Amino acid sequence: MKNAFSRALLLISLIAMALILSACGGGGVDGDGGIMPISDDIRFYQFGDRIFFYMTKYFPSSGAYFTGNVLWEIFDDNVINPFTGDLCFIYDIRGTLQGGSGVIDIGTGALFAQDGAGSLYTCGKYDPFNDEVIFATEPLKRWIESPVRIGNVEAGTVFYSDGSWEFCTIRVEGAEVVSTGAGRFEAFRISETCNDSFGRARSGTNWFYPPIYYIKSGSTDFESQTTFDMQSYDLR
Repeated sequence: MKNAFSRALLLISLIAMALILSACGGGGVDGDGGIMPISDDIRFYQFGDRIFFYMTKYFPSSGAYFTGNVLWEIFDDNVINPFTGDLCFIYDIRGTLQGGSGVIDIGTGALFAQDGAGSLYTCGKYDPFNDEVIFATEPLKRWIESPVRIGNVEAGTVFYSDGSWEFCTIRVEGAEVVSTGAGRFEAFRISETCNDSFGRARSGTNWFYPPIYYIKSGSTDFESQTTFDMQSYDLR
């Protein structure tokens, strides 16, 4: 996504896939047109899992506001962390946001692992633009326990192979019905606060639906405010 042609091609691909998923019924409304009920058990993720989000990004310092569609996708399910020996997945988030002051190419990602119960662990960081993996070097830190329980708290520091670290506290605050572009879901509301070795802080609220993933979120970091709203999904 380094030029206008690649951005246009990605946008066309995202729109086409969204239309296909919509036609296939990748939404959250059940057969009676109601609310998808909550489930405690986190699904086991697979290569090719995809979620389409509508993303917004606001920069308070400049007043710039950007919106657009992005794709969350697991594109590798067979990566061994050389420091811990864990089998990890890699996901990335890609897309192009448009605003009055131009466009932003979105490219971010991470590595995670799951145990036999489905609990999620931080396994590393991923930079899609440079295809660079940075592994977690300590025994992996759990980020969400399965089955998910209201009141659960995970707190700890993740150390990475490039010498950086991040400390986060993640708390399951409750459960509530949320509306998304893919329908209405009863989901867990999870708060997250983090700070890292670069002196950056971020905080936010995520709505987690265990049979899918995060379906909605809002966060604030050192430079911007960001939201995600699920539009459709395609899970293997």
